[in-house]
Amino acid sequence: MSVKRYLKIESKKLNFSELKRLHSLDISNEVFCDFYSKLYTLLGKENEITDEGFGYFIKDTKTNVKFSAALTGFGAGYFGKEEDLEVILEFEKLRTEQIPIDCHLEYEHDFGKTILGAKNGIPFFEEIPEEEGI
Repeated sequence: MSVKRYLKIESKKLNFSELKRLHSLDISNEVFCDFYSKLYTLLGKENEITDEGFGYFIKDTKTNVKFSAALTGFGAGYFGKEEDLEVILEFEKLRTEQIPIDCHLEYEHDFGKTILGAKNGIPFFEEIPEEEGI
């Protein structure tokens, strides 16, 4: 399976009303770091940062399937059309085989800030609580 087969695409090219969560990963900080750092290794910088995480908008150039890989308030997972699940699972297999390159993502949320990524191939996660009174 070729990495070049997958492209990061612009969010305006996906119709989110047609997408649903098709595949979820375990809920843990380690999984979130692994998910992000290996996506970053494959695709570079994420399309979107939210107060719950991040999103990548992806197109498989072999099949023209468009889907999303995201960390949301419900955890890490993939969003797409049911008929495209096989392509999404192929991508997930490719993602898990990657050795993460150095990267990091910071996002702010109601409880402070989260920093996650990888350094020297090792995923890391840090939560910085919001200071009271600020």
